[in-house]
Amino acid sequence: WSSDVCSSDLPEQLFRDGKAHYEEAFRLFRKAAEQGSAEAQAYLKLYPEYQQTAERKHTISETLQNVKVNDIVRFGKYDWYVIKKSSDRCTLLCKEIVCKKAYHDTAAHLTWKNCTLRKWLNHEFYNEFTSEEKALIAETSCRNRTFGGDDDNTQDFVYLLSTEEAKQIDE
Repeated sequence: WSSDVCSSDLPEQLFRDGKAHYEEAFRLFRKAAEQGSAEAQAYLKLYPEYQQTAERKHTISETLQNVKVNDIVRFGKYDWYVIKKSSDRCTLLCKEIVCKKAYHDTAAHLTWKNCTLRKWLNHEFYNEFTSEEKALIAETSCRNRTFGGDDDNTQDFVYLLSTEEAKQIDE
């Protein structure tokens, strides 16, 4: 019995080498439950939910691995353009307008780091995604300049494209 199997990362444990290993996981749980493991007994009751969660996450992940730049993918409730792709991530640009919000609630001279739109995108909007989808959204370092020219970088899950990034799309 391995405690790694009964971890909060169970959906990831069920997929190795791009294949589902439900039967193996179920056998391990059943054996541990028969040996008196309360943790395994609890997981066995939740097994169908874990299987569905793992399947959804694997399907989303597999879809993103197979896309090319300029493809349109469905992620969450929205359609997204794939605008950049590397070996381990895709940068997506939402095809639809997700909201009509001001950059900031009041007229102020401030950067992305302190604007209310950033807070909304990385909290309310981000929380519209399922836990499986959130697990696939990478936190990104966003380069920001203060009005004095200094770096004021942020770490964001959802962000607006910089002027340079937007220009690259047109090219």
